[in-house]
Amino acid sequence: MNEGWFKKKMCKALRERGLIVDQTHTGMKRGVPDLLLCIDGRCVWIELKFLKLTPKPDRTYTLGHPMTAPQSKWLRDWQKHGALCHLVVGFEDLSVVYIDEFEPGPLKKIPTDRIVSLDDYISEGLCNTSAQK
Repeated sequence: MNEGWFKKKMCKALRERGLIVDQTHTGMKRGVPDLLLCIDGRCVWIELKFLKLTPKPDRTYTLGHPMTAPQSKWLRDWQKHGALCHLVVGFEDLSVVYIDEFEPGPLKKIPTDRIVSLDDYISEGLCNTSAQK
């Protein structure tokens, strides 16, 4: 299990919900997130990270591959223009933590106070917030 495995699981779950999802490719501008979706006419960008463990509540985890400063800046810039942007950290049990506020600089630590299942993230974290601007 790695980020590629998690990306496949995420894309499959999104498509099973009838959502359009595209993966971005290497060679694009630095900082471009991993996935592009459109939900109810709104652009959604998702940066994926993966931790090979089962999370425990009330802990903070360190990312092996932290979100870079260009990734954080890219997401903040697109948010300012109305896009829905999330960093989604997946775990081996397919639970996720999602973050929708990005500080300048690299993100290295992930708080787990927002642990939800992948299905709950899609139905509540994405589909219910897509209309909010």
